[in-house]
Amino acid sequence: MKRLLSILFVLSLAAMADDFTIRIRMDNAQIEEVILGCAAKATDQYDKGLDVYAPPMSMGTAIAGLLLNRQSQMILYKDIRSAKLPQTWLLDCKLEKNKPLTLSWKPETLPKGIVCSIQPPRQRPMDMRKTSKCKIIENGVIAITFTQNTLEKTSEQK
Repeated sequence: MKRLLSILFVLSLAAMADDFTIRIRMDNAQIEEVILGCAAKATDQYDKGLDVYAPPMSMGTAIAGLLLNRQSQMILYKDIRSAKLPQTWLLDCKLEKNKPLTLSWKPETLPKGIVCSIQPPRQRPMDMRKTSKCKIIENGVIAITFTQNTLEKTSEQK
């Protein structure tokens, strides 16, 4: 029984991420960037002092922000979640007069040992390590997903 508990504890740690934050820049939006990440002290709900609501829309720009959850109407500028993986952030984008919105990030800042993907509406997921930009051409929700890379974790343990 003791050994089983030890194994379960080790497996639960393998699904946890270290603290990290990622900045995703946006052109043609009411804010210049959104910040997402994981922290041991965060929850998957709104955390006062960690998460930040996005400001209202400006004239002539797209509205873009992180949804707290699929049912939420509030958008966040910064969303820090619990360190338990996988995590998916939903970036809601409403374009202004069909002007495209370009998202960009620095692949070298992505956390090691984690698979990072971004999926615009009606497109296949893209590996965020292999590209640094994503052009949004239609309104919709972009899924940004971080999962534990079990293959890399296994090779690190050897």
